[in-house]
Amino acid sequence: MDTVLIIIGYIVDKVQRLNIVALRRYKTNLFKKRINPNINHIGGETTWNDINHISIGDNTYINGAELLTTEDSRIVIGASCLISYDVVIRTDMHKHDYMKHIIEQGNMAKDIVIGDNVWIGHGVYIMPGVTIGNNSIIGAKAVVTKSIPADSIAVGIPAKVVKSRK
Repeated sequence: MDTVLIIIGYIVDKVQRLNIVALRRYKTNLFKKRINPNINHIGGETTWNDINHISIGDNTYINGAELLTTEDSRIVIGASCLISYDVVIRTDMHKHDYMKHIIEQGNMAKDIVIGDNVWIGHGVYIMPGVTIGNNSIIGAKAVVTKSIPADSIAVGIPAKVVKSRK
């Protein structure tokens, strides 16, 4: 009986893995078809909440990012970008402008724009309202709280420009 249970468990595990792979492939194809069929690669771990508020340029490679927008904000990613694993690009956050209970202050949302030929390293978090200029690099685990000019290398928490690529 134990052998039968082990075999059934093995089969169930394989079916679940195949379903996950099929779902990822379906989501990736849907994403590319709806946004831009010329996107180079969308990794299976990439998630989003609203395709209608996301724009991605040609030849961009997204490995496993979380793209979160609201009804009144957008994420715009340029062409020929590289976006690594565990990147979070989120257009909204809680307001915190005045001394009142945080839960009562509501949310705010601002667009995020990533230029062309940008490389975003592993684990980067991009905050609402940020623009990252063309040809820039954002180092791993950085938290981008302010806009980064074109041709820059930025690292740290909060991300700061440490070098120009010119």
